[in-house]
Amino acid sequence: MEFGESSGKAKTKLSVKCHCRKYSIEQINLHIDRTIYSVDGGIINLKVDENEIIGQGDLGSVFHAYWNEGGVCLALKSSHILNSPSDNKRIWAENEVKILEYFSNLEENERNYIIYMYGHNEIKENRKNFKLVGLELAGMNFLYYFNEIIQIYPETEEKIGLFDSFKRKFGIGTNTSINRLESILTDMLKCSARALEQFHKR
Repeated sequence: MEFGESSGKAKTKLSVKCHCRKYSIEQINLHIDRTIYSVDGGIINLKVDENEIIGQGDLGSVFHAYWNEGGVCLALKSSHILNSPSDNKRIWAENEVKILEYFSNLEENERNYIIYMYGHNEIKENRKNFKLVGLELAGMNFLYYFNEIIQIYPETEEKIGLFDSFKRKFGIGTNTSINRLESILTDMLKCSARALEQFHKR
């Protein structure tokens, strides 16, 4: 299946990007076809770049996926599981899906700090079983976000790394920079707390 423009605009495929702007549509058409089943029972056809891992967890790898009909990019988590119902990885993967499915069926204001699951599927390839889970493509994780956002201090325009930031935090640097760092950390912790609050309410 190839994805192209549905409008009559005079643009080449190379000028059209996916929702997150990572790939051109021409590049996406070279990616692997995968299918997952949505939380409401529909079918979601994806184009997945399985050559580049964008995330890694205990259960598997995460890849960029594009859903043309929905016009969004997803994070597709692929976990290698055994065929046996008693396989620990299978049990963990299925429990993860059940939890995410529950929260994804709630009203948005009840779960907007918890990652959304679009759908899931189980496939067999090269005699191996894989659990596919299509997740909301979030931004960078907290560590990368923190490191990115503090690279430039507005007060000095001085570029610093994460290690130097912590040195500033513990006594090196201006009070303004330290206050800025504390403010960033506080906001990040508040977001984490809201996600935990929504989770425990259920």
